[in-house]
Amino acid sequence: MGRRRTRRTWVALAVQFSPWSCRVVGGFSRSRRPMMIVSAWVRRLARPTGASVRYITPFLAGKKAEWEKSPLHDETSPEYRAELEALVAQYDKEQSEKKVKQQKEPPMRRTGIIALKVGMMGMYDASGEKHPVTLLHVDNCHVLQVKSEPNSRGLVGIQIGAGHRKPKNCPKSMIGHAAKAGLEPHRKLVEFPVHPSATLPTGTQLNVTHFVAGQLIDIQGITNGKGFAGAMKRWGFKGQRATHGTSISHRSLGSTGNRQDPGRTWKGKKMAGHMGCKKRTQQCVKILRIDPERNLIYVRGSIPGRKGNWVTIRDAVRRPKQLAGLPIPTNAPESLTAGETFAPTQFFDEFAPKVSTSG
Repeated sequence: MGRRRTRRTWVALAVQFSPWSCRVVGGFSRSRRPMMIVSAWVRRLARPTGASVRYITPFLAGKKAEWEKSPLHDETSPEYRAELEALVAQYDKEQSEKKVKQQKEPPMRRTGIIALKVGMMGMYDASGEKHPVTLLHVDNCHVLQVKSEPNSRGLVGIQIGAGHRKPKNCPKSMIGHAAKAGLEPHRKLVEFPVHPSATLPTGTQLNVTHFVAGQLIDIQGITNGKGFAGAMKRWGFKGQRATHGTSISHRSLGSTGNRQDPGRTWKGKKMAGHMGCKKRTQQCVKILRIDPERNLIYVRGSIPGRKGNWVTIRDAVRRPKQLAGLPIPTNAPESLTAGETFAPTQFFDEFAPKVSTSG
């Protein structure tokens, strides 16, 4: 028996007309299958209706219709037009005042500082319990630039530099940038968003007494690089079976997507690749000890980065209430040589001052 062939014909076509556009709603064949619609079909099917010259043909050709070429004739009087303009101006003024009232006060933000990760050690508290701590060294930290233009949140930018760098190894642009503040070139530059009332003059030196022992801080650094890693190490995948037919794919990730639909691998799919060397932030890290004499900060636990890496330290964003007990914008210069300060729980280590037991 021969194969029956069905001739596709148009049985339904809906076209919406409006003074602005002509849009085809849908079309189906006799077999109820949607058919592709092209401009030639729309022009040929709509021409018998008499509307192609006025709407469809200009729309398909990208030209303006007749009614768009001739603007409307305004017959309003000058007095009525002036009254309308006054009403529009009053409305715009009310909306602008309302927008100003809705703007929130920018959050109080102090500047942060740049420190060098020295390493880790152990400290014992009064009860004899050992705590892991990380030492951070603040070296030659100064204010290089203050940007007066606020961002969308109402905060201004303040640029901080840290470390030492020989002028012969610096570009002239860096030397000139530091010379404007009366300083030498720095090794590391970071910009912090701060409240307009917490800005500092250019050239101000920042010390470890910018923070207080016992407060919580956020530390941002670059994680350790692990090189090219598989899916099991990089993302913690389970992997494939060790036996039962699995061959040379025990540590592979498996399927990466479907077949024809969507016919590709989604962006962001967890696969093998470079691991580490990412900017990460450790939030709410507690300061256990401040040593202004050596410019050292002792924080509890580990932080991102290797020994000798630069990290940025600032007040914990999740603890805004602790700003009430902190110096704003920073500590006074005469307090930079103050003695060591500890957290409420006394800690002891080989660098701690000797406590007299006499009397």
